[in-house]
Amino acid sequence: MVTHIFELKDCPQISTPSVVGIGVFDGVHLGHQKIIQQISTTADQKHLLSIILTFDPHPDEFFTQRPLPLIQTLEQRIQTLKAAGIQRIIVVRFNQHFASLPAEEFLRQIIVGSLRAKVIIIGENFRFGHQRQGSPELLQEWGPKLGFTPLIIPSLKTNGQTISSSLIRQLLREGQIEEANRLLGRPYCIEGTVVAGQARGKQLGFPTANLESANHLLCQGVFISVVEWNGQRWPALTNIGRRPTFKPSHPQIECHLLHFQGHLYGEKLKIYFYHKLRDERQFPSAGALAEQIKKDRLEAEDYFQEHQVLGKK
Repeated sequence: MVTHIFELKDCPQISTPSVVGIGVFDGVHLGHQKIIQQISTTADQKHLLSIILTFDPHPDEFFTQRPLPLIQTLEQRIQTLKAAGIQRIIVVRFNQHFASLPAEEFLRQIIVGSLRAKVIIIGENFRFGHQRQGSPELLQEWGPKLGFTPLIIPSLKTNGQTISSSLIRQLLREGQIEEANRLLGRPYCIEGTVVAGQARGKQLGFPTANLESANHLLCQGVFISVVEWNGQRWPALTNIGRRPTFKPSHPQIECHLLHFQGHLYGEKLKIYFYHKLRDERQFPSAGALAEQIKKDRLEAEDYFQEHQVLGKK
């Protein structure tokens, strides 16, 4: 799927009155899901079109001019939003023109003018418009003037901490997979295409699928995972790292599917992460690495016996 990213001036003209949610929605975590549920419920009750307006690149990446590895690719984000029942997802390019637009003009021209919003829904911490002037208070003020109803959704908290994309990104970088999955409401997933590797895994007795992925938030280490391919799900061990036992390289994704025989070159895979076994480390020899992989595999087998995750997404 190729997503069309609209320049602000080319934002689609919607013919049907709508409920519009605004935000980045990176990861579509439990807090986002609360907002999405409100959008869908309001749209059903008022017989309106449900719309989410989101942005690319991430505003933080635009302002800092530094890459920001996100939980999902844009394509994954859109698919997740569609699966949650949102009828129309509009992606607007976040650039200088967008960043300079006053909040009131953004509401007047785009949200009400182009998207015909009758209800606007945002999270309580979301800000928009030039210098982040757009706030829940501004929505409350401008609602009567522009003819929309604002709904502000309180942040979702767990153990006294607000669920946020930045928190989940930090958890993933630290390898805290179970906690990240809990806040996402589903297993963390990356996608990609199997490409030819150097057959190191096969030489060690553990053939791997080498994945080329558009996902940039890659936790380093060895993980218990599930691979989805061609409608089937396979237990797996996934290593993400620089292969320090051999000639260190740029980070690579290598996936060993348990109980699988066949060729996957050129195939598209999804990898779901469940548990981090260990950090990647350098071994004194290829044989020592092979012995460790045997132990990793046994530990993975025990995990799958105990947790029964193959049927879950």
